[in-house]
Amino acid sequence: EKVLDFLYGLCKYYEGQHMVASSAAGDTLSSIKDKVYSLAAETALPVDDYKAWLTSFSADTILKGIDKLSDFLFGQLGLEFGSNAVITNGRIFVVDDGDSFLNEDLGLLESMEYELRTKYIHEIIEEVEWAGVDPDYLTSKFYSDITMLVSSSMSIRERPSERAHFEILNAEYSAIKLNSMNSSVHIDAVIDPLSPAGQKLSPLLRILSQQIQPSMRIVLNPISSLADLPLKNYYRFVLPSMDDFSSTDFSVHGPKAFFSNMPLSKTLTMNIDVPEPWLVEPVVAIHDLDNILLENLGDVRTLQAVYELEALLLTGHCMEKDREPPRGLQFILGTKQRPHLVDTLVMSNLGYWQMKVSPGVWYLQLAPGRSADLYELPSKLIAIDSLRGKLLHIEVQKKKGKEHEDLLNADDDNHVQEKTDNKGWNTNLLKWASSFISGDASLKKKAEKNTDLKDARQGETINIFSVASGHL
Repeated sequence: EKVLDFLYGLCKYYEGQHMVASSAAGDTLSSIKDKVYSLAAETALPVDDYKAWLTSFSADTILKGIDKLSDFLFGQLGLEFGSNAVITNGRIFVVDDGDSFLNEDLGLLESMEYELRTKYIHEIIEEVEWAGVDPDYLTSKFYSDITMLVSSSMSIRERPSERAHFEILNAEYSAIKLNSMNSSVHIDAVIDPLSPAGQKLSPLLRILSQQIQPSMRIVLNPISSLADLPLKNYYRFVLPSMDDFSSTDFSVHGPKAFFSNMPLSKTLTMNIDVPEPWLVEPVVAIHDLDNILLENLGDVRTLQAVYELEALLLTGHCMEKDREPPRGLQFILGTKQRPHLVDTLVMSNLGYWQMKVSPGVWYLQLAPGRSADLYELPSKLIAIDSLRGKLLHIEVQKKKGKEHEDLLNADDDNHVQEKTDNKGWNTNLLKWASSFISGDASLKKKAEKNTDLKDARQGETINIFSVASGHL
């Protein structure tokens, strides 16, 4: 904080002399030194050390050092001579000629860098046990340097935003141009109109055209030859708009999609394409939406269905310290007053688990019983504050003296179904999950039982197929 205050003051002094980011060569070396000394005194930095260091060099030595530093910045970072830049945690922000970089900008940069990256890295580093490191080295400077190195490495992996210039495209005969003279937004889109991506992108561009009136150019780029039509479905993109709200009362109509001139004799299926964390179910549907035959509707030639977002998915992975999943571990989710509203099991496959939740603040903890008896996990406060769901990574450890006890033994595996007959909404979940949690012994017993019944089976074989949606 002292260093930041020092830099704030230095930037403010710089503003007073040069409001635009240009070279400060017009200032004498002595005036700069005096300002450095006064700022160091105001921010409780070691003034004597600064004086001893600065006075030990002549003006020529300092200028040579600056030139050497400039060569390094140009060779390693690509900064041109005379350019201005701010480097924070390995990220380079170039200040163009004519632009201002005020002390408030430095404060904003420090705040954003800390909130978006440094804070989380620092919290993780503080929890690291530095085995083999001399405790005398574990100073604030040590943690600061490690935080800087990790943050710099992460910033290198981040990809910058991609931009493309379409001025060279020949769009005389294959483009749709919508010119809006007063718009500050211009959109260029290259679309294959018969591709699944183009099927979704076209209505989105139409909505943008209606809402923000941009200047738009849509270049059609279809495949030159097709053996078969690539699109096999009818698609509508649904997005909330102001038309969903009534102008006369407080009712909300909700976004709608309309399909007209549909084939009457074809069997159709109505489905929705929603984000993965959404659990959406039809709440109003007179007809079977998986087998729609419009010619069977009779005089009523319109079919209607209403879908509702029932819940969001809270998903995660749970591991022990040795990176093994604690298969069969039970979690419960609820409030302080009602801690057990929903529950779930940890699967053996990557320790995966999921729960149905609604927006709000919830407490996640181990379920009473064998899970809480063997494992330790402090109650976690989870905030569902968006419609994107949430993915959690949880690490648990066994209690002292319980390290060699198994959460599930053979008897538990064989009787999972009997123990969960009266467990509420997740009965079917536990029945289905038992196949993931069960050991090889139970599977062998089932296989032997099926072999014994094979000779007694009569009649035609019925094949049953199921498709996994990813939602338990």
